Amino acid sequence: MRRLLIVLGVAAVFVVAVAATLPVDTLVRRVLAAAHQPGQPELVFERAALRPSGLVLENAALRDPQGKQLAATPWLALRPSLLGLVRGARGFPWTFRVTVCGTVVDVTADTAPGGIAADLRWEDADLGVCRGVPVGTGSLLGRVDTSARVTFGDAPPSGEGRIVLRDAIFKAGPPASGLIVRAATADVHWTLSPDGRLEFTEIALQGPDAEGSGRGEVRLNLHPLPKSEVDLDLDLTPGTGAPPILRALLDLLPPPAGKPSHRRLVVTGTLEKPEVVRE
Repeated sequence: MRRLLIVLGVAAVFVVAVAATLPVDTLVRRVLAAAHQPGQPELVFERAALRPSGLVLENAALRDPQGKQLAATPWLALRPSLLGLVRGARGFPWTFRVTVCGTVVDVTADTAPGGIAADLRWEDADLGVCRGVPVGTGSLLGRVDTSARVTFGDAPPSGEGRIVLRDAIFKAGPPASGLIVRAATADVHWTLSPDGRLEFTEIALQGPDAEGSGRGEVRLNLHPLPKSEVDLDLDLTPGTGAPPILRALLDLLPPPAGKPSHRRLVVTGTLEKPEVVRE
């Protein structure tokens, strides 16, 4: 056993020494340049290095063909499976860790029929660290837990997942006089079809400002994403803590069939400019 430990220690020192002398940054840039296809988004980074957590890209960003930043993270780590490398499985399953809104997103990617399946988990993330998620002219804040499974490869991406928002706040308009809607929880189940439809199969909203449920979809347009078309149909009632401005706005909406005390909110348009339909 002692000899085995000595051998493993020497091997570890050798690996670290080799890793320290490798031009990792240059090698990664060459690999990404060779893999990049014209007209497709490009992954760029400030520096690459080997760490115990794997290959780390610092200040990484994804840019569209026009150079516009689509996503960015201060830290992205990727690591193959050693057993997958030994077996000639191209290192699958690969694990990825990326920081988004100050919270780590864990992704595991493995081979699947027709391509690759990626499982994602992002827990207890504070959207306020990213200054919220833009929704029309407003912003959505809160803490989020999300899990998803997306398959991509020969066919366009498809998948399903769930997003749970806690202590959610939607803000729109001027800070002093604008609309603020609070929700203890907002639960959304979604599916992504190969034709680019992001369908919200179940939406549940729980007070204190409003209660509701519904469904909808977004027809994704990635270039640019804000032009994606929206269709939402929600059944709402004011919560016990609803402010007067929200009650007044809900009163402007028509009731759904057979529910005179409820209000139906139908939203169309685009992510950039959603429009409320008053029937």
